[in-house]
This record gives sequence, C-alpha cells and structure tokens, in this order.
Amino acid sequence: MQELLSKSTETTRKIVSDLMFNRIPLGETMIKDLIEGYKFIRDKPFSNDKTGIIGFCMGGGLAFQVSHYGTV
Repeated sequence: MQELLSKSTETTRKIVSDLMFNRIPLGETMIKDLIEGYKFIRDKPFSNDKTGIIGFCMGGGLAFQVSHYGTV
C-alpha cells in the first residue's frame, strides 16, 4: 500500500488517507452535512413528510445512520 501511495499524486494520497485512516471524523462530518441537507429540504415550502435517503456501500451506511435522524 505504501509503495502504491508513494507513486500517487498528492490529491490521491489525501483522498486515500481521509477514507482509510481518518474515516471516523470524515464519517461524522458527512453525517452532519447530510442532516443539514435534510433540514434545508424539510424547511422548503415544496417539502412534505416523505423525504428519503438511499446509498450504496459507504453511502448505504451513511443513509442508514441519517435515516434515523427524523425519527429520533
């Protein structure tokens, strides 16, 4: 892994580092951002009580965690 990262661009190294080694703070930030997005949509006049979220892989885990926000 270190050999691959040493050959990667700095942007790639930052992304891999954030996703692999700083996952908890990154996940917490993403959940907060998703909740703020939910609040934004919820407060719009076109909004109703039928707001949903879906995701795949990491997005699925985030969707699961955020899906409980409106019911807590």
